Amino acid sequence: MVSNASINDSKDVTICSPKTDQDFLNYYQLRWEVLRKPWGQPKGSEKDSHESNFYHLMAEKSSEVVGVGCIRVLDNDVAQIRFMAVSPKHNKKGVGKMILKGLEEYAGRKKKARIKLYARETAVPFYLKSGYNIIGDGYTFFEVIKHKQMEKTL
Repeated sequence: MVSNASINDSKDVTICSPKTDQDFLNYYQLRWEVLRKPWGQPKGSEKDSHESNFYHLMAEKSSEVVGVGCIRVLDNDVAQIRFMAVSPKHNKKGVGKMILKGLEEYAGRKKKARIKLYARETAVPFYLKSGYNIIGDGYTFFEVIKHKQMEKTL
């Protein structure tokens, strides 16, 4: 478990991996609400076929899941962050930074030299502040959400 009480307003937030069925239900519910529901995507679209290969983290505050993210080892030296989401009422409070730090620590433990991700254009400034660089254009999701491909050397 990772916890960092010094980040902004997140002093009561803990970062942990979901363990129980209820944890995963809450984890995927937030992921769907933030990343899929606003674009009319059905429940289930928040998951993909690689879920069992991800290391999942979630942020909890007062037993409520307020942020989620996961990382997957791709090859010898690269890991990929996927499905980062923070509850809108907890944006800009350090929750995403805490999850990102935990995912980066995991990549370090797995001896990965680089982390790649695809960031929505609205999230690019967050990742730039966290040491990631834009390495190219990404895809456009749901025909409206443009992404940038980003990378960080650990």
